[in-house]
Amino acid sequence: MNIKFFHTDDSSYFFLDRLLIVPFGYNYVDEKPSPVEFSECSLTGVFLKTNKNCAVIDLDNQSGLRLIDLPNLFPKKVEPITHPDFLISRQNPKYISAKKYYDYLIDFYIKKIN
Repeated sequence: MNIKFFHTDDSSYFFLDRLLIVPFGYNYVDEKPSPVEFSECSLTGVFLKTNKNCAVIDLDNQSGLRLIDLPNLFPKKVEPITHPDFLISRQNPKYISAKKYYDYLIDFYIKKIN
């Protein structure tokens, strides 16, 4: 990951190249302040903070957001995809229905989060 710095008259910005932070449930046009802000610095890294749920995608890792990652994006606890309700067959617990899980997440988001 590369970090690029930009300076203006009264501010400094740093750009994290190849790292994408996606806050969910946030209106970028109308809501202020920014959903992610600088928190503190240590010898091991820079800490960012937010009160929104975020997905962090490292483009160098070459992996996308997976269904198993989705529960971490909700502000309230949701069942993991490994929950028995999402099994296609109780006789073979290896087969999980992504469609059942996706429908559950949509229903949860609409009903619980409003």
